[in-house]
Amino acid sequence: MIKIKPTTDTANNLLNQSLQQSQQQLNQAKKTAPDAQSKKQLSQAEKLTACLQDAGTDVTKVEECQAKFTP
Repeated sequence: MIKIKPTTDTANNLLNQSLQQSQQQLNQAKKTAPDAQSKKQLSQAEKLTACLQDAGTDVTKVEECQAKFTP
């Protein structure tokens, strides 16, 4: 018998932890952003991070996020 569910749960948990850390780094960077252009780029990165978090491990949704938020 193959155990798939615990493996995908672990992958999802690691993904969520990574994306939360990314969000924390983006929040910190926004505080020290030197100009409006930098803040705009950070805002786009935040939107991409949120989209990826919502997408989880759904490859199609991840690709949609990349297409939508990557210049």
